[in-house]
Amino acid sequence: MQSHKIIWLGTVTIVIIAIVVGFRSTVRGTVPDIVPTVPVTQEIQELTRELKNRLPKDWRVRRSTTQKVVESLANFDSNPDARNAFTSFSQGLVLLYREEDSENALIAFDEATRLDADWIWPMEMKAVVLQRLGRYQQSEAEFDRIVELAPNWSRPYSDQAILYRLDGNLDQAEAFALRALEMDENNPIVHYNYGVIIDYGGNFKEARRFYRHALELDMELPAAYYNLACGYVAEGSEAEALRLLDQAILLERAFYTEAVGDDDFDSIREGDGFQALLKKYRP
Repeated sequence: MQSHKIIWLGTVTIVIIAIVVGFRSTVRGTVPDIVPTVPVTQEIQELTRELKNRLPKDWRVRRSTTQKVVESLANFDSNPDARNAFTSFSQGLVLLYREEDSENALIAFDEATRLDADWIWPMEMKAVVLQRLGRYQQSEAEFDRIVELAPNWSRPYSDQAILYRLDGNLDQAEAFALRALEMDENNPIVHYNYGVIIDYGGNFKEARRFYRHALELDMELPAAYYNLACGYVAEGSEAEALRLLDQAILLERAFYTEAVGDDDFDSIREGDGFQALLKKYRP
């Protein structure tokens, strides 16, 4: 199972965190809503609206359409007259996930916070990057600050769950993921994240229940189809695995590249069905 990886414009990189540009709100304790605090060009305003529409269902910026919006916003960050919190935040995302430059990504997120001190999404990304850099005490302090500012927001708990999973601490990962699930039970990504963690713990049958519930909430969540496909291959259900993989790739072609390099499909890789599926979507 590799759907925890981000494919940025065709390049497969290990996902460390969930990514999303969220919404600012004047009411603390809720997910912030996007409200620019400095003048921006019409194009930036349109890109920001597009980001606002796309990212709630694409937390990890897997889809190429979302990636293009983020990159377009980041391109404005070099222009001092156009720069705002959203361009700097997008620049941080590009630096972190496409360039794998955590130190400069941290600088960009700091700049986004400077430009808009009330927007907590850059704070969230700073906490994640600090964890990635091994600055655990700073990261924990930043997460605590975010929880204090937005106590009903599930995102910090989801991020920490993913970070603990990647560190191999599945008990802590499950605890944080469960907390996020209790706070935000109608969020498909929260169900998906919990499924990933218990899947990594070796309980695919239980994970499958959470993947399917995520799809009940959002039928266009390609990662859930992909993980289900991986699990059904392991169980020997090739036909069901291929059906689900087909759906994942149909929704997001980047999963074609993922499947090509994923050893979860080794047992069926040379089979007619898998080869036909690759041929169907081969660029």
